[in-house]
Amino acid sequence: MRPIFHFCAVATNEVVPVLLMLLTKQDEDAPDDEYNISRAAYQCLQLYAQAVGGSVIQPVLSFVETNLRSEDWHARDAAVSAFGAIMEGPDTSVIEPIVKQALPVIIKMMDDPVIHVKDSTAYALGRITEACSEAIAPEAHLPLLIKSLFEGLVSSPKMAGSCCWALMNLAERFSGDIGCQQNPLTPHFNQSISHLLQVTERADADNQLRTAAYEVLNTFVQNAANDSLPAVASLSDVIIKRLEDTIPLQSQVVSVEDKITLEEMQTSLCTVLLAIIQRLEKEITPRADKIMTILLQMLSTAGPKSSVPDAVFATVSSLANALEEGFANYMEAFAPYLYNALGNQEEPTLCSMAIGLVSDITRSMGPPCQPYCDTFMNYLLNNLRVCSVWNFNMKPHRCFLCSSHALFTNPKLCSHSNQSTALANQFKPAILQCFGDIAGAIGGHFETYLSVVAQVLQQAAGVQVSSDGSYEMFDYVISLREGIMDAWGGIIGAMKAGEKSMLTHLAETPLANNELAALLQPYVESIFNLLNTVYLDQNRSDALMRSSMGVIG
Repeated sequence: MRPIFHFCAVATNEVVPVLLMLLTKQDEDAPDDEYNISRAAYQCLQLYAQAVGGSVIQPVLSFVETNLRSEDWHARDAAVSAFGAIMEGPDTSVIEPIVKQALPVIIKMMDDPVIHVKDSTAYALGRITEACSEAIAPEAHLPLLIKSLFEGLVSSPKMAGSCCWALMNLAERFSGDIGCQQNPLTPHFNQSISHLLQVTERADADNQLRTAAYEVLNTFVQNAANDSLPAVASLSDVIIKRLEDTIPLQSQVVSVEDKITLEEMQTSLCTVLLAIIQRLEKEITPRADKIMTILLQMLSTAGPKSSVPDAVFATVSSLANALEEGFANYMEAFAPYLYNALGNQEEPTLCSMAIGLVSDITRSMGPPCQPYCDTFMNYLLNNLRVCSVWNFNMKPHRCFLCSSHALFTNPKLCSHSNQSTALANQFKPAILQCFGDIAGAIGGHFETYLSVVAQVLQQAAGVQVSSDGSYEMFDYVISLREGIMDAWGGIIGAMKAGEKSMLTHLAETPLANNELAALLQPYVESIFNLLNTVYLDQNRSDALMRSSMGVIG
């Protein structure tokens, strides 16, 4: 091991005062994204604190005490910035009492007449809430802290980002135990929601401020205690109405700026709605019709290369998880959009979202998803770049012009396929996992797809990486094997569930008892060969081991 000489610690008393002096060299006219001397000094002081720990506290505190009440705003700004810079590095048992004592003074700095000082104070509070939140006392500090941050949020767009960051940290810090009836934020929840809704409606609010406010709203909803759920339900009506009001705006877009503004607003609203659905769960059912109607309208009006479908799909996923089998009411209307996304390999992010959404929907709906599975399977196999035309009512037909079946090792398709190569290898494990989710949903009916999927899994299991392969290839092979194991786990469970179902419905089922399980017999050897490969691989992940244990079980 290379020796450590602690040069930074030895030089602390010489270097830190210089950095503190340079913090006072602010340029009040500098744009926010300019990297100047004072910002470089702040970054250096932050890193220095992480390197030397508690040694940095004394010189910084002396500087803070001297300059925090200075008449020169440069000195006040440097003092509050320096205090926030040392939150990471010193031992928490040392820094927490200092923060607890200084916090009322720091909060009061949010009333400074100079916007630069207020902005630095908001950022320092963000650092405190992130790195030293245990020093914040719910009774002594929280009411005034929340009040000052909301006042800062509405006072200037310049400090909106820092205020929102601090508020999100507070929501996460004081969320309490999962399912708790109350938490320290409960007394402030309703007023906080009202403030945030007002901020997003301000006529002078730019995209940055509006998006930041919605992010805070999202975090507050996610961490709401049970006593705040009625307020969350009321909030859902507001968000649904706002989302509905954005749909006519699509026809009013005349510039790139208009398009960006509208998409950011719709994405932010969808994100909040997603959090509301996750928090309310089954209680969202009375509003499900309205939500799906609006989401479908958004999909129908979204243009190419839009970010809106990603947000819509994420919201649909949360709604499917909440409604479970009840989501079947919306599948006929939603399926065409899902199919289009599954086949859209020119937009890999959207295609990846669609693959994950198929998993979510099939897990949530269970057997009622069966009518859509033929199409799901065709698109999923197509995305694995099979040079075939798969039809589950007949045997698979290869391309007559070639015999390429290198789904997992050959990065190129045969020259006779018109498929895009945009879908990267990283999505293939998710597709394999999706096979397992579909199998788990429809049980013994997966027998229709078994022979084709088994061939795919066997081929994927043959992918190896040489000892001098790249880290990316090692990760890909491990994730591919996780997908294979997840798929086999779902398939084996499906065949077992199909057997139990046939014991009840034997008269109307063409397969006899144990016949579904017998269909797996030809693949048992290859499954155990892969299990042995996983056992011998020193690079196996914990997730791969869990999936493998699931197959064995």
